[in-house]
Amino acid sequence: MPMHRVVMCLFAGAITAGAAEGAGAQGLPESWSLQQVARAGQSGLPHRLRFIKYETPAVNDRGDWAIATDLGLLVNGTLLSGPQYNLPDSSVGLSERGVVAWAGSVSTGDGGIFTYDIDAGSGGWVTNGPDERFSKRNPTINSDGLIAYGGASQGFDSVNLHDLASGESRVAVQGNGSTVRIGERVVVNDAGQVAYYDAGGSQRGMQRLEPDGSTTFMYVPGNWSNREWFWMNDNGHVAALPDQDQIWRTTDDGPELMVGSFSGPGSQLFRSLELEPPSINNQGWVSFRAELEDRSDSLFLTDGDDFAAVALEGDLVRTDLGWGRIDSINAIPTNLNNRGELLVLADVRLLGGGHVNDVLFFATVPSPGWTGLALATLLTAERRRR
Repeated sequence: MPMHRVVMCLFAGAITAGAAEGAGAQGLPESWSLQQVARAGQSGLPHRLRFIKYETPAVNDRGDWAIATDLGLLVNGTLLSGPQYNLPDSSVGLSERGVVAWAGSVSTGDGGIFTYDIDAGSGGWVTNGPDERFSKRNPTINSDGLIAYGGASQGFDSVNLHDLASGESRVAVQGNGSTVRIGERVVVNDAGQVAYYDAGGSQRGMQRLEPDGSTTFMYVPGNWSNREWFWMNDNGHVAALPDQDQIWRTTDDGPELMVGSFSGPGSQLFRSLELEPPSINNQGWVSFRAELEDRSDSLFLTDGDDFAAVALEGDLVRTDLGWGRIDSINAIPTNLNNRGELLVLADVRLLGGGHVNDVLFFATVPSPGWTGLALATLLTAERRRR
């Protein structure tokens, strides 16, 4: 077992060496800058947000971001409100071309899939799916406009696809309640592959539907009590939390244990893993939330060799209400882009007194030559003293 180095600096901006997948892959960032982009109760929006939905963040490599709120969909700081933007508690899809996909409601109350094109500034309903009586869940969208989502057909869970270009909707995998039992999370990548969990049949576990219609079984150890907690990158590799204490990454050579709170990588650092989907980018980096040994919240990345802290409970952050410290980290990390950036939803305790819920930060990786070195040195030293 290799030694696992923990990187815990805020803004230094250097890059560490580490194992990663794909051509041109690089080591984990050593630092992130947490920049507030929204918060519950913030003025300046058409209406005052009461809360931001922690299950729903999405970002892409362009720096676009989207997340659901109690009032509608928040995209790059703009609130899209209306009946179709009243999202259920499911994830939001965001393509590298800036198209958002989500499951919403139409005026009749039936569930449907909606999209919004950030560049065009427009969007709307695209499909009710194969059976409008059943809810649509967790849509994802790739750069070609292919939307994949969980839903139901013929009374059973199914993997459903919708092509924005052609307008065609179809059932890609039909469940039957016995030998084929589809989970709610369905992930499509830019290669046109679709990952889902099948709880039935002789090969119970992660499946990958290929563009030619064939299916590839991806073995991940565990009892899979958490059937929805996975993500897939454009290389067709999955990061999954099948049990409460282990995160695995699939590779072309088989599964690789990335994090283990009881044993394995990170076991001396993490007390427990948060029961939610990890994420994986094309570098092979995996993001996850965990409780540290001192019971504090944390958001980490790992590449299989190193662990890098994106955000920790107690970190000093700047909000529109002043400086404060992260009191808890809430958003699930299913929104990692290929630079290692993601949204962080946190509660903050202000230094001057007071507590602010649901502050949304975009954790960005500073470019080389960033000029905040003096502040970075101060904050990094303060962080390590805790």
